[in-house]
Amino acid sequence: MLRNVKNNGGIHAIFLFFLLIVVGFLCFYSAKIDLQIKTTSGKSPGLAEMHQLFETDYTKFNSRFNKSKNELLAQNLLLSNLEEHVKRVNVRLHGVVETPNEDIHQVVGIIFNDTLQYPLNSDAIDHITRLETSPESPRPIVVTFALWRDRKEILQRSRLLPAHLQLSEDYTEMQELMQEISTKAKTAGKTVQWKRKKLFIDGVEIKPEAALSDYS
Repeated sequence: MLRNVKNNGGIHAIFLFFLLIVVGFLCFYSAKIDLQIKTTSGKSPGLAEMHQLFETDYTKFNSRFNKSKNELLAQNLLLSNLEEHVKRVNVRLHGVVETPNEDIHQVVGIIFNDTLQYPLNSDAIDHITRLETSPESPRPIVVTFALWRDRKEILQRSRLLPAHLQLSEDYTEMQELMQEISTKAKTAGKTVQWKRKKLFIDGVEIKPEAALSDYS
């Protein structure tokens, strides 16, 4: 299910990027055509009429584009909320060396039971897998808990891990985007505040829909 959520989000982002290119192309050539026609419209009334028809068609197209863009943004927000709901009981375990024919269930069990001193029954964990692709090496392991309280306790005990291992939340693409915006704002010397899940930069709230529109 989560894979479908990510795939749909990627398809929507590609389609939105394509639409932005098309509109940019039309805007550029519309301006050039407008300038040429204005200089010659007095000599050719028919050309001026054609120009008016073109502008009418362009206005309609731009309206449809904006409507489609808003619908895509709304869908992306919905998918992001769904992804966040799915990942709310996940954690990522970083730094576990990959080996051929590895038994990651056993590895994770040893880390949780022995290193973090938090024994778990087999039914306390719903799913364990490595990410299929990741810029990290070794690839992180994603652990899905049956209960949110176990996830919370495991994260609180992460200080017991050795230096080469780390535990983190399994962030959604939207959460990662907001973190990236936050980091860039801090680097630029701006005031960054997190109030619950809301991001404020120089006192102005950065809403998810604005982040998707400006940074997707």
